[in-house]
Amino acid sequence: MMMTTKNKSLRGFKWAALSLCVAYSSIVSAGVVVSDPFDTSPVLADTQGDGVYYTDRFAPAGFESVNFMGDNRLALTLSEDDGASNRPTNFSTSFYNTQGRKYDVAGATSASIDMYIDSNLTADTNRVGGLWGTSVDASDAISAFPIIEFANGVFQVWNGAGFDVIGLPSDFMTDTFVNIAFNINNATNSFEYFL
Repeated sequence: MMMTTKNKSLRGFKWAALSLCVAYSSIVSAGVVVSDPFDTSPVLADTQGDGVYYTDRFAPAGFESVNFMGDNRLALTLSEDDGASNRPTNFSTSFYNTQGRKYDVAGATSASIDMYIDSNLTADTNRVGGLWGTSVDASDAISAFPIIEFANGVFQVWNGAGFDVIGLPSDFMTDTFVNIAFNINNATNSFEYFL
């Protein structure tokens, strides 16, 4: 297991499944446990709401339960039709190239997913997949964004101003699932990232 820590002011977070290829999702914290086995497709919404996966930045072409490698998994799919030149004008900037959905979990302090890393993803510099969160402070104002993702053949974490490359675990293999996670460490006022 690899771990890195980044200091932030935080209390809890909302997580976003952004640019995931195929994933099983589980969100855990002391007293708050939400697990979605994706036996059925998730409930989707355009806007924030309880118990729904709502659009973050721009809705991906697909966000549904599929059978993959003998289990139900979440498949997030992207489409050329949703590229910058095809989106509505107010969504044409590169900011909206990151497409995904959020699911709110009040009081959660950690999140984890098993993300499938296809060997094609390691060579495609235009594809990024990971686990994104939105941290809030004691007044419920956004304070940080815990992010751990796979991009350009390595894992990286968001430091608040840019990404820090953390590399690959020594036993890393493609065409399999990798568990990625982050945790809020209130004692040190920091995020801990795990592979």
